[in-house]
Amino acid sequence: MAPITTRTIHQLVKRRKNWAAREAGVIVVFCIVFLVATGLIGLFLTL
Repeated sequence: MAPITTRTIHQLVKRRKNWAAREAGVIVVFCIVFLVATGLIGLFLTL
């Protein structure tokens, strides 16, 4: 097994804002689309 270098550990420990935190509007749109799609599927299944 290869040893883990200090640089690799630093990159693993370093925390940056993730994509979802930077693009909150996109996540909101995904949630709305998911809710609408789930509602439509539920509507068609009950008919």
